[in-house]
Amino acid sequence: MSQPTYPPPGNQPQDGQDGQPQYGQPQYGQPQYGQPQYASDQQQPPGYYAPAPVTRPAAIDKAVLLMKIGAGLSLLGLLPLLFMRDQMRTAVEQGLRDSNQPVTADNVNMAMNVGMVTALVIGLIGAGLWWWMAVMNGQGRSWARILSTVFFLLSLVLTLPGLVRGGDGSGALGMILSVVSLAVGAGAIFFLWQKESSNYYEAASRQA
Repeated sequence: MSQPTYPPPGNQPQDGQDGQPQYGQPQYGQPQYGQPQYASDQQQPPGYYAPAPVTRPAAIDKAVLLMKIGAGLSLLGLLPLLFMRDQMRTAVEQGLRDSNQPVTADNVNMAMNVGMVTALVIGLIGAGLWWWMAVMNGQGRSWARILSTVFFLLSLVLTLPGLVRGGDGSGALGMILSVVSLAVGAGAIFFLWQKESSNYYEAASRQA
């Protein structure tokens, strides 16, 4: 007596439109091979939780504010160019005499123009660097903290000798702005290297 045969598992017969049994058709609502299991590729599976946004700590906020103040101080440092033209002319004439060059109106004017343009460019670059570091550190870029520290140490090395000598020729206003800028920079670096700041950089780098 022959044994009855049964269809393989998963291929249960289903009645087609012509009434004939059909095999191998997926049940309604079941995903076919190669198709996503969810309504769209963008939909996350159940139980998935997006990482919470990183909250910027107070120390970083203070450092960013100080850096923006430093940018403003760099622009204020250009004021001596407008109010100290007589002192600058005297310094240029003395420099020409010391270098045994003829002190003529053309030489003096050319030297003053070159000096003013150079100081203007340096001041604008300095303000741009302050602002750039403020934005990048505010976004949690760890390389920006290191670069900000390097910039501060360079400014310290370049500014301190002039302050020790009693000024760099920019007058009392220039000296005051230099001292305040160094203090602002030191404060910004102090806040950048706080523990909560380090945690912020680590969390921001993980989400990048």
